[in-house]
Amino acid sequence: VVRTIDLVAVSGLGPRRVVAGSVYSGVDARAAEIVDRAHWLPRQLQYPYAALRSLATYQPGRYVVSVDGIEHTYEAATVVVANSAYYGKGMQIAPPATLEDGLLDVVVIEAASRLALMRSLPKVYDGGLSDPGIAYTVAGQRHGDSAAMILTGSLDRAPGQDRGRYAVQPGTLADRLGYLVTVTPGHSYEITPAPLLVSVTDASRLIGRPDPAFSVTYAGLVAGQTAATSDLSGTLRYLTGATASSPPGRYAVSATGLSSRNYDIRYAPGVLTVFPASAGLIATGSEQAASRYLSALADLFWKARTMTTAPPDHLEPATVGIDRWWTGTLSVETRDPPPESVR
Repeated sequence: VVRTIDLVAVSGLGPRRVVAGSVYSGVDARAAEIVDRAHWLPRQLQYPYAALRSLATYQPGRYVVSVDGIEHTYEAATVVVANSAYYGKGMQIAPPATLEDGLLDVVVIEAASRLALMRSLPKVYDGGLSDPGIAYTVAGQRHGDSAAMILTGSLDRAPGQDRGRYAVQPGTLADRLGYLVTVTPGHSYEITPAPLLVSVTDASRLIGRPDPAFSVTYAGLVAGQTAATSDLSGTLRYLTGATASSPPGRYAVSATGLSSRNYDIRYAPGVLTVFPASAGLIATGSEQAASRYLSALADLFWKARTMTTAPPDHLEPATVGIDRWWTGTLSVETRDPPPESVR
């Protein structure tokens, strides 16, 4: 099976490179260096070990990320440009990413304490998505006090994991210099739907036969969900221009019918290939008989040593289990050894 996938071209950091996976900077890059020197560990332990080692000594970096021409600045632990959902031997860093959607997913893990990042590490393996930190600005401070001097803790939001807007709450944010801290009302935290690609699987049939049972694959399900455990609803319907009388060829098969609150669904069509009927199928009227018919022909062609003409009224039916089939006006038989006259 030939599969077409997206590739990522990386330039500006030395020679131009083309990769199929992800490009990253920060803690992840440091972990990759440690993995290169940790071959004494079993393969399944190398990346968890390297991740903990790199987090133990990490310092946040300042990143300027340009997406679709718009620049964003972050204080972050790592930035990943993901072409696929996985990296690091099973870490599901970008659950919606797929190799065949023509898109790159940019994942920014903003700066946090080392302990908080270590605690969140298991979520990377099961695809669980956690909230990024809620940024804020402060006003009204005096004597040159900065936000870092005044405040400890972080903002929070109303609970919920479905698509929608959630009110921002004070959370654990607290004053430590004697200020009266209030959070400006009206701000919200938005969870947007994850992209989901539903691809029709290619299929085939013989001309004149009913269509096979079509099926799909899903790319982009998050947090370890499956089609059955997600909130997908509705019934898949398949549409194709091929009919029982359509000539041999390739026909597009599209899908529709699903809906979801938490996924932005797109469909990728598949191909139905209609093959012409074989000579055996035309001659016998059934695929089972056609198999015996073609096997008999092959046996006759390979084993025949002589051919002698015989009157039609002396022909016997060919012994291949098919009624009313004769070899025509030729009687084909095997003689061993053949006569000298025909060697």
